[in-house]
Amino acid sequence: MSNHLDSPYAVCNDARVKESWVPTALEFFFGIFGNVLAIILVWVNREKHKWIGFYRMFTALVITDFLGVFCTYPFAITRYISDFTYCFSTWECQFISFAMVAAHLAAAMLICAMSVDRMMILIRPERLYHPPPGYKYSAVILIIWLFSSVVAMLPLIGFGSVELFHPGSWCYFNFLKTDFAHLFMSYLFSILTFVVIIVTLISNIVTICRLCFRPVSRETLMDSNRVSGYLDNHVMAFIVTVTVSFVATCTPFFVDIFLHATGLRSDNGPLEMWFERLTFLNAIIDPWIYIILRRESIQKLTALFGCSQNPTTQEEDYLLADSARH
Repeated sequence: MSNHLDSPYAVCNDARVKESWVPTALEFFFGIFGNVLAIILVWVNREKHKWIGFYRMFTALVITDFLGVFCTYPFAITRYISDFTYCFSTWECQFISFAMVAAHLAAAMLICAMSVDRMMILIRPERLYHPPPGYKYSAVILIIWLFSSVVAMLPLIGFGSVELFHPGSWCYFNFLKTDFAHLFMSYLFSILTFVVIIVTLISNIVTICRLCFRPVSRETLMDSNRVSGYLDNHVMAFIVTVTVSFVATCTPFFVDIFLHATGLRSDNGPLEMWFERLTFLNAIIDPWIYIILRRESIQKLTALFGCSQNPTTQEEDYLLADSARH
């Protein structure tokens, strides 16, 4: 621990820094609770879910989100509790930066991988009935985690540096400086995240279009024993919700880093803090999307509100239509 008198970070010497602790405390509580609950639900229902790739990657996403919140928010809360008299040491800031960058990049790549996997099932329906073995998905997850960790480690080994950002409650790689090493890191991270966002959007747009305009593609995902949700309506709702949440919460922060690299922005202030909070909001929303939109939850909601046609009838209609085609 260190106080502001011996801190290497300029923001610790700013006596005007005052921010509310409430948003940080709420994010920490709901981030921990939601991700733990999602992990428990996935584990309890693991035998029911046949879409191995999706659930392995979603489990990895929940673990990533949980670790990102668990490893960083206690430091921020300590800063707030001390009334901004406590400031991070160099190693604490480096650890927080590593955890944040790795969690943000890994979560983005896992969401992208899930989107591509869903699209490939529609493009190649045989993957639904003869999916790749589970170890291949596990290998993809390990590669994503390893790659994200390597990128997060770069500022710690000389490719740029780590900076403490307003109000002294979070650290990230330094995207304020404009020398070669710092610009390299800023552009690398920005380009990676932009590519991930674009691929995610394209994959989900293709998936939604095929579901809407190609009945055969829709029927591919109507086997409720194999997919993650409640027939095609649930799948589309899950796809749209996850994509909108990811793009809406993460894009502003990634764009802000790019604007700093280009010189269009140079601030270290409240805007960066709120962009960072918005990005972590995605880690909080992800598990609740699963909890609310999982098949069992949808079935209970439709039963509660008196759905005009129950799941069994819909599945029977599909089987009858399938028999008629053959």
